[in-house]
Amino acid sequence: MKLSAWAPAAVCLAVAAAACRGPASDPALSAAPPAAPGPAAGKKADVLRIADGDTLTASLEGAELTVRLIGVNAPETGECLAGRARERLTELAAGRRVRLETDQELYDRRGRLLAYLWADGALVNEALAAEGLALARAYPPNTARQAALQTAEEAARRARLGLWAPGACGGGPDGLRLEISEIRWNPPGPDEENLNGEYLVIVNLADRPADLGGFTLWDESSSNRYRFPPGWILPAGGRAAVHSGSGQDRPGRLYWGSSRPIWNNSGDRAFLLYPSGGIAAEYSYRG
Repeated sequence: MKLSAWAPAAVCLAVAAAACRGPASDPALSAAPPAAPGPAAGKKADVLRIADGDTLTASLEGAELTVRLIGVNAPETGECLAGRARERLTELAAGRRVRLETDQELYDRRGRLLAYLWADGALVNEALAAEGLALARAYPPNTARQAALQTAEEAARRARLGLWAPGACGGGPDGLRLEISEIRWNPPGPDEENLNGEYLVIVNLADRPADLGGFTLWDESSSNRYRFPPGWILPAGGRAAVHSGSGQDRPGRLYWGSSRPIWNNSGDRAFLLYPSGGIAAEYSYRG
C-alpha cells in the first residue's frame, strides 16, 4: 500500500461519497502498512480540530479527514473525564504537525482514518492510556501496538490515575470494595439460546452493605450497558450474578434483559462503574 493513497481516499469520502466506493469495499485501502512501522513511518499531517479524547480532524496533503486513534477508547461526551481527555488530546496535538501511522485497516465503518498519532516523537495514543484518560481496547486486526497500550493502561491503573482514581468524578462511598470475580461467557449450547447461562458475578468485599443503585456495567465496547436498579443492596460479603437474558430480579440475582449474548467468547472486558462514572472494578478474560 502506498501511504499517499490516504489523501485521495479522504477526498473521495468527503467530497464525492456518492460517486466513490466506500473505504471498506476498496481492496487498495485494506492493504497492510509497512512491515516495521514506527515514528518515522506514516504521513505528516496538521491537526486542525479536536472532537473528543480519541477523535480529531487533520489536514493531509490538502484534504481534511477525521482521524480515530487506534487501540484506545476515551470517554464519550458527558461521561466521566470526557472533558479532561479532550483537553489533554488538545494539549498534545492541536495545531501541531504530527505523524499518522496506520495498521492493517485504513478506515473504520464510519469512514474515519484509523491511526497511531505521533507528536514530538511520542505516541499520543499511549500517553492517553498512561494517564488514565483512555482505556486500552483492541480493535482486531489493528493491534500492532496493542501490547504497549495495554502496558500503559496497567501502569495508570496501578498508579490510580484518571478513570482509575478512587475519587474520579466523585467516586463512591468510603470503604466500598467491590470486585467482579468471574464471567461465565460460554454457557452450554448455542449462546443465543441460553442467555441466562451467561452471567457475571459481583462480590462485596466490604464489611457493610453496598447500595449499587445507579452503578453501571459495561462490556469492552461500551455499547452494552446495564444499570443497577435504584436502591439495590448487595450485603456485606455478598455475591450477585447478573445474567445476560431476562427474568425477575431477586436478592443475589439480576437480569440484564439483553436479546443477544453480551460477553464475547473470544475475549472481553467488564467494567463496573460508580454512578459518577469512575471505575469501581474491572475484569478481563481471553477465550
